[in-house]
Amino acid sequence: MERATHRLSAVRRNLHGTYHSDNKPVLCVESGDRICAQTLEVGWRTERVVAGKVLEKIEDLDSVLDNGPALTGPIYVNKANPGSTLEVQFLAFKPANWGWTSGGGAQQHISGLVGVEQEKTSIFWDIDSASGRVTNQWGHSVALSPFLGCVGVASSDKERMPGWWPHPRCGGNLDAKVLTAGSSLYLPVEVEGALVSVGDAHAAQGDGEISGRAIECPMEEVHFRLVHHPNLKIRTPRAKRNEQWITFGVAESLDEAASRAINEMLTLIVEGTQLTRSQALALSSVYVDLRVTQMVNPLKGIHAVLKVPLATLKA
Repeated sequence: MERATHRLSAVRRNLHGTYHSDNKPVLCVESGDRICAQTLEVGWRTERVVAGKVLEKIEDLDSVLDNGPALTGPIYVNKANPGSTLEVQFLAFKPANWGWTSGGGAQQHISGLVGVEQEKTSIFWDIDSASGRVTNQWGHSVALSPFLGCVGVASSDKERMPGWWPHPRCGGNLDAKVLTAGSSLYLPVEVEGALVSVGDAHAAQGDGEISGRAIECPMEEVHFRLVHHPNLKIRTPRAKRNEQWITFGVAESLDEAASRAINEMLTLIVEGTQLTRSQALALSSVYVDLRVTQMVNPLKGIHAVLKVPLATLKA
C-alpha cells in the first residue's frame, strides 16, 4: 500500500535549534510515510551567503530553544514508543544552488590548534545538481554528495543540550557524510512519537569536517521515509549503506568515541552472527574501518564501518 507523502517547509513555525521532549510537533505521521522537507542553511540565513553583505536571516531566535543549527520539525511518529527504534530512510536530496565554507577564526576549536585563529577565510560555492559538481570562486571543483548534518530524535534527558552538539544516544549533529541517498539511519526512541528533526545540510564534506564547516547549504527538498521498528532495540545510532553496517560513537574525546563505536559494532556482529565478542573483535581488525565523523564539536564523533555484508562473518 502506498503511504502518504507530507511536505514540511522551512517557515518559522517549523523551525527550532535543539532536540528536546518539550518541543511541540509540527507534523504527525504513520510508520512508512514519506516526508519532503525543506531546510535552511546552518546559520538560519534565508538568502545566499556572499562576501561583504549583511544577510537576511531568521532574527527572533530564542537563546535556549534555538541554540543550534536551523532544524525543521519536530515530526511525531504514531506508535513510536520508548524502547523501540526509528529508521530514517534517505531517498533523495535537492540542494539549493549555493553553499559556503569557512576556515580559521577564534571561534573554531581546530583553528587554535593549527595556528590560524587570527585569520579567517570564506569560500563560496556554486552547486550544479545537473552536472553533479560544486565549484568555488577559485575554480576548485568537487563531486556533489549531499546529506543532512543533523538528523535526530528527542532524548529522555531533562537537560536541553545545544543543537550544535551530537547526542551520544539520539543522533542530532552527527555530521556523518555516509548518510547520502540510499542509506538508512536507525535511532533509539526515548520519548513518545520520537520527535524527529532534520537540518544542517551539506553539499559535500570530508570525514572529520576539519574546519568546522562543510559546504553549508539550504536544501530545497529532502525526501525521506520514517519506518518504526517496534521490536528492534538499540542503544545508539546505527546506519546501513550498500549492505555496510555503520555504528557511531559520540564522546568528549576521540578515544572514548572510538571505544563506543567499536563496542556497538561488536554488539551488532554478535547479534547477527552468534560469534563471541572476542571472535567479533578479532574479525573487526580485518573487516571494520574506524573513521572520524567529526572532531570540531564539543562532543566528537567516530564511526565504525563493517566493509562486508554481515552474513559474510557467519561461521
